[in-house]
Amino acid sequence: MTFMLQKVSDEGTSDPFYARLWFGIFQLRDTTLQFGKTQDELEKACQSFDQLYKPILEATSAARTSTKEVQRLISDHRAKLSQGTIIRLQSNTFELSESIDKPLRDKLADFLVNGVIALKGIQTVVQPFDIDIGCLYQKPNKFEQGIADLRATGHPLLAEYLVGARKAWTEQFIERRNSLEHGGWTLSRVEYTFRSADSAEMNEPQVDKLSISSYCATMLNRVMGFVENIIVYAFRHVLKTSMMPLVIVEIPVPQRERSNPQRFRLDIKNPAVVEWDIKFSETDFV
Repeated sequence: MTFMLQKVSDEGTSDPFYARLWFGIFQLRDTTLQFGKTQDELEKACQSFDQLYKPILEATSAARTSTKEVQRLISDHRAKLSQGTIIRLQSNTFELSESIDKPLRDKLADFLVNGVIALKGIQTVVQPFDIDIGCLYQKPNKFEQGIADLRATGHPLLAEYLVGARKAWTEQFIERRNSLEHGGWTLSRVEYTFRSADSAEMNEPQVDKLSISSYCATMLNRVMGFVENIIVYAFRHVLKTSMMPLVIVEIPVPQRERSNPQRFRLDIKNPAVVEWDIKFSETDFV
């Protein structure tokens, strides 16, 4: 089989996004999928996983880019306001020669759409591992039934994780995307406080009680953490059901390499090794 390596970014594994959702996930994939397979079977299994995971990486990357663009727009606009380069006082009226309202709305729309694609799409990645998280995206009664099924089939901690995620953010996040696309909701305009004839401050528009820059950064962190946790849980399930003498261990933050800050590693199963298991947290990716 012929493989192609292609540059996709100027960033490297020193960035947690690439170290963990790219390099780290693919390393775990190679080991956990190899049990009981020939080399050809392993290559096919890896290809199948990659085809399912590719849209998630693309959507997460797009959401990440949108977040950076929101932050850049606001930072540049603040600087211009502080320097007075876009302010003009005429007949006791302040005029601004620049507006970022539309760009912010466009970037927020891109962020919400791609964020929800990643959030919902991850269910298809783990389905081949007999992990069903589809209830997370259902109405309350179906969600409760799905959680009960997970608990009954040996996934109690995954069930608790989904309960925590839904309560904290996933349902609200999906509803915000839906309200933007179908409910007529739109981001409010930037507001200004003029300090002098050539200086002003801006107040960022808010999304669910957070400034837009904080909202995008916070929700991006949650989406990336969710993607990583669900996939690694699926790999953990493979290791346990295959009876391989390996476990997944979480690397403490101070021990992660700066040049490649992966969160997980594989270790030989023994009483001295603490195996990772899924647990809800809102700071998994920071």
